[in-house]
Amino acid sequence: MDLVDSGSKTEQLLRDIEINNCINKTLPQRIGDNCVDCDEPIPSERLNAGGHIVRCIDCQHTHELLKKQGRL
Repeated sequence: MDLVDSGSKTEQLLRDIEINNCINKTLPQRIGDNCVDCDEPIPSERLNAGGHIVRCIDCQHTHELLKKQGRL
């Protein structure tokens, strides 16, 4: 293995680590059926709608506004 191959493998490893860190940071794990922000129960209709639901509708709205404003 030459120096270029070694550098490419190291660069790919660092990229993979950063991608995993971003995924874990932006997709919090849901614990039960409660909102990760306010800890209130998330309605079953919302949970059954599909996707990775971790927040109640009010907290999700606030989260999206803050993200849009660049404050997250």
